[in-house]
Amino acid sequence: QRVRGGDCEAELELIDQALREEREAGQVGYVELFTKEGLRKRLFVACYLQAAQQLTGVNAFLGFQTEIFQSAGYSTDEITKIPSGPAFIVQMVFIVGCVTGLLLVDSKYGGRKCQLLSASAFMGPPLILAAICRYTNGFGNENYKLIEFMVYLFSFGFQMAWGIVPWFYPAELFTR
Repeated sequence: QRVRGGDCEAELELIDQALREEREAGQVGYVELFTKEGLRKRLFVACYLQAAQQLTGVNAFLGFQTEIFQSAGYSTDEITKIPSGPAFIVQMVFIVGCVTGLLLVDSKYGGRKCQLLSASAFMGPPLILAAICRYTNGFGNENYKLIEFMVYLFSFGFQMAWGIVPWFYPAELFTR
């Protein structure tokens, strides 16, 4: 009451009802997770999404972004400059991608599966093109700027789906 500044009976009743429903639903044992119809696939999807998120390579970008941008021609001071440094720009692209993903997830244009698949297609080509540019010097002096842009594309695609969906989707899978 002190936090809500007034009558909170409706909210309290809703919380109490949710707790009663959870008690009535009972518990599922570990063996049932693998043997009960419908739970095995849900368990696999919930666990795999977390693993697949790591397999996207995002931690390589985050952990080695200084080296990546140095190989793209930036000095360490330029990389960390705010607001024009590429490390800062990556974080801003992450925010835009995350907000875009959240707006799409329950819209008629998005959806969890659609977003994960389209983000994967959005992330793959930039990775391949950046690797080709880095190791073949295929585009001459414009090579560095192209690698930088590919990192931004990858970052947006990652946050649009792989950065958010694996965190909330597992909880949704086990609501029934």
